[in-house]
Amino acid sequence: MVLAISWVIKMRNKIFKNLLYLAILCSVLTFVAMSVFMYSLFYDQMKNEIRTETLYIATALNIDEDSYLSKLNEVTSINRITIIDTDGTVLFDTNYDKDKMENHLYRPEVKSALETGKGEATRYSTTINQQTFYYAMQLDNGHILRVASITSSVI
Repeated sequence: MVLAISWVIKMRNKIFKNLLYLAILCSVLTFVAMSVFMYSLFYDQMKNEIRTETLYIATALNIDEDSYLSKLNEVTSINRITIIDTDGTVLFDTNYDKDKMENHLYRPEVKSALETGKGEATRYSTTINQQTFYYAMQLDNGHILRVASITSSVI
């Protein structure tokens, strides 16, 4: 009888321990799945916001580029705005000295914008040393407007 009770207690403890491990595993997997889902959701939202911001800026630049660019440096934005000539020369950048920047002609988003009117890419920026999402659009005068956002700002 004592052996039976001891056996039941051991089995109950073993079942409890296994259920505890299963609950912890399920919790970790749920956390990982939700994190991936939320990151994807926020990343898609960030990309849509960058596309919309690019459209607004392009509209203003198409109306009066010089006037808009002179006032753009006064505006604080977490997004980087760059104007690129058709030969890849950087004409304007809100965050960096345009004269020290390399040619952007072969950047995927710029190349696509020159070919189709718009382009986007997510890649590591050598200028700011961070993973960045870029959206580029060709303006009426042929210049390329590019808006960039650091992908870590999604989190």
